[in-house]
Amino acid sequence: MKKALSRKQKRAFWKTLTKSAGQLLMFGGLVFRCPMSFFVFPGLNCYAFPWGCTACPMGTLQNFLVFRYIPFFPVASLSLVGLLAGRGWCGWFCPFGTFQDVIGRVKRPGSLPWVKYVVLAVALALAYTFKDPLFCKICPAGTLEGTLPNILIGIATFNPASILHIVVFLVVVGFTLWMSRFWCRFLCPVGAILGLFNRVTPLQIDYNVNLCVGCDRCSEACPQGLDVPLQVNGTDCIKCGECTVCSALGVSYRLKEKSKPIKKRL
Repeated sequence: MKKALSRKQKRAFWKTLTKSAGQLLMFGGLVFRCPMSFFVFPGLNCYAFPWGCTACPMGTLQNFLVFRYIPFFPVASLSLVGLLAGRGWCGWFCPFGTFQDVIGRVKRPGSLPWVKYVVLAVALALAYTFKDPLFCKICPAGTLEGTLPNILIGIATFNPASILHIVVFLVVVGFTLWMSRFWCRFLCPVGAILGLFNRVTPLQIDYNVNLCVGCDRCSEACPQGLDVPLQVNGTDCIKCGECTVCSALGVSYRLKEKSKPIKKRL
């Protein structure tokens, strides 16, 4: 008789499927052989990726501002994906998030939710002021999916712009090796936008305070370095489900939130 899969095994199985779907969509130019620039990718990616075909959320927002258009389309698209899963896209789908999970295994506590919103505001202000999507010139996802592949296949060359791109990418990689999901925690502007929907999306982490014994296993497992009982389902929570190593927590998809984080430690 086959043994039933544990919660951890089930989560790993489904996460493998969803992350694979994210990678597949990123390589949409090879798979679908049609442009899907009308689709704003629910994660950090780069339209300069030679085999991609979807629109980058930050690139789209910036270009609307560069050409002085009101960004109804990117805002509506991000609002839709945010309502569906909030930052769950970061934890279960985003290719750059998957890349960080592969290289960054050291889970350290610490997060500054407000920094991402500063990055978002500055990036959009610079795009509007200078009529140039300047954030794209330093975006680490752009290096991984745009600069490096284009250099490898001979479309791009090493120049001051590409070198700057690579240096920023290596700095982010270095910090990620030291601290898991560094970019997601502190700097990702797409995560900042999606985090606004974390409380209203049906995808939630259920936290039962009555089952909590204060063991902190949930916080130790969190790749975002959150104090889970205090910050679960907050703007920095990527709803990855790693905290469900503790029986006091579980992942659910529903229309109304059942549990809320505690206001202070017991």
